[in-house]
Amino acid sequence: MKLSIITTLYKSAHFVENFLNKAIKAGEDFGGEFEIIIVDDGSPDHSLQLAKAYANTDHRIVVIELARNFGHHQAFLCGMHYASGELCFLIDSDLEVDPEVLHKFHQTMESSNADVVYGVQAVRKGSAKTRLLGGIFWRIFSAFSEVDVPSDIMTERLMRRRYLEALLSMGDKNLFLGGMFYWPGFYQVPLSIIKKPRIGASSYSLLRRLGLLVEAISSFSSAPLAIIFWMGLGISSICALYFTYLLLRRLLFPDSLIDGFAFLALASVGSSGLVLLSLGVVGLYIHRIFKQVQNRPLFVVKEIHTKH
Repeated sequence: MKLSIITTLYKSAHFVENFLNKAIKAGEDFGGEFEIIIVDDGSPDHSLQLAKAYANTDHRIVVIELARNFGHHQAFLCGMHYASGELCFLIDSDLEVDPEVLHKFHQTMESSNADVVYGVQAVRKGSAKTRLLGGIFWRIFSAFSEVDVPSDIMTERLMRRRYLEALLSMGDKNLFLGGMFYWPGFYQVPLSIIKKPRIGASSYSLLRRLGLLVEAISSFSSAPLAIIFWMGLGISSICALYFTYLLLRRLLFPDSLIDGFAFLALASVGSSGLVLLSLGVVGLYIHRIFKQVQNRPLFVVKEIHTKH
């Protein structure tokens, strides 16, 4: 049974050689035929050159050079499109998870007869800010998502071909693999993994994490639209009740003073803010529709490097 090991490169020069040595050993220990697919996601350092040097000497290594930086998820999707193995193993190249963990994934798959074995963090690593942001991200996404996604999932996962074909058939242009992995269903089993400390800073900044959260929620949930509807209904109901109260008070007590200016001013400002927020959320979904109907490719391959 052929195995495809897929990883991506972005500012990976510090660990790409060590990763490849470990990945080759993991593939050889697995037994049988295997390939290592490395997708260079427009890395600004010399990661590509280091990977190409390996590909020029080992026919089992394929380096796919993208035309520019398309994103982490897009790069992994590219690797999955080019994978030819009956089993496909995704892993980040930063060595937070050693490629030798492939053995545990395969053991779990064989013992459970699962279609997918996915990694979950036994203990969330990193700084207090990183742990907090990571935890908040998955809990907010789970609260809004229409897809049941486990918390603290990792990139690392071993997949069978039939599941991979279903995943690739989805055709989403608004890409969020964390949700897409679970949409097709199939029998998926978690495997608890402990990450090693990362060498160097993560490329996922706070702003990038927030952007990914917006992408995730808007791709897998209509909850923000429902929230806008109920907020609008609630504010409209409160205003209608208050107007009725003022009208009755005026009819029943003609001489009473009615000072509703402060409330009306506050309601006017609040309503304007709500309208702008609502337009922003609706615009976000319209943008998603626009991207989907544009049908542009999620990645563009510049060149494929392998030993001939």
